[in-house]
This record gives sequence, C-alpha cells and structure tokens, in this order.
Amino acid sequence: MKLLDFDPTLTLANQLDKHVNSQSEAARRAEESSTYWARCPRCGRRQARENLLENGCFVCAWQGTEEEIHMAKIKQPSQSERTGASQERVPYRTHCPNCGALVVTEQLMEKGCYICRWKPE
Repeated sequence: MKLLDFDPTLTLANQLDKHVNSQSEAARRAEESSTYWARCPRCGRRQARENLLENGCFVCAWQGTEEEIHMAKIKQPSQSERTGASQERVPYRTHCPNCGALVVTEQLMEKGCYICRWKPE
C-alpha cells in the first residue's frame, strides 16, 4: 500500500482530497472494465451482471438485456448531472418525518410508516 506523497505546497486537506479523487477514479476505471459487475440502467445500483440479466434488478425490478445495459453505460450522465437538483429519481428508502425510522419510500407513500402509522396527506 502506497502512502500519500507529501507535497509541501498543498495543505493536508488538499492532499487527502487529491488522494481520494485518484482512488475513486481508479475504482471507476476498474468497474468499467469489469465483466462481473454491471449497473442497473434504471436506478444505477451496482449488481452482479449475471443476476441482473437473469432475475432483474432487486431494487427497482428492471428487466432487460445486455444491450440495454451497454447503452445505459454509454449514455451515463456525468457526476454533476447525477447529483444536481434536477434529479427525478426517488430514493428507495427514506426516513419517516415523524419518527425517523428508515422505511421504503413507496410503502411510506401508500400505507404510511409501519412503526408510528404516520401517513402523508
């Protein structure tokens, strides 16, 4: 394991940020070249490619083909687009506004919280 290269012109926080960015870039390149892992085109969850194709996505129930996975990888939005305010994807789980329990968003909207019975109007 290689430790941080010390650069006296940068602060410690900047050096750590530089190191983390280089590590995440290396992880992204490794994931793109992987034949074992794939991301669901609908929700973006990383899963085993074989399971994704045979059973579908376990988060959003997407069913599709290898070609659709490949096309989604090509059309993948940039990091700034994914985290922007225009993001329409609803999170799978959310915290109940009343009691704070972690619940499935869809079930919270339909049936209410299973712990405190709070239900949105």
